[in-house]
Amino acid sequence: MMDDRRQIEGSATFGLRRVILAVVGGALVVSGVFLVWSFASKELNEFYLIPRDKGDRIFPRRWQDFVMLGAIWATLLAWLWGGYRLLRHAFRRDGVKS
Repeated sequence: MMDDRRQIEGSATFGLRRVILAVVGGALVVSGVFLVWSFASKELNEFYLIPRDKGDRIFPRRWQDFVMLGAIWATLLAWLWGGYRLLRHAFRRDGVKS
């Protein structure tokens, strides 16, 4: 009798955990895609199509700019990867390790 009750409570907790993982993972993926899109469009417009800064002077990129771009892209990709992993864990079948 006691084992049946624990099993029912455990399955309800497991279901709630999956819902929470799906919601958090979905929010991370949606916000990550939006951030990647907005950052990429800003980079394209401000630095590749019209590379101007304060007036009509054109400034070339320095090495610090490339390091910053690498760090931002790595952070955004890690954000998307984390959301993907949460969604993968939320929607996996029982008994399958991921």
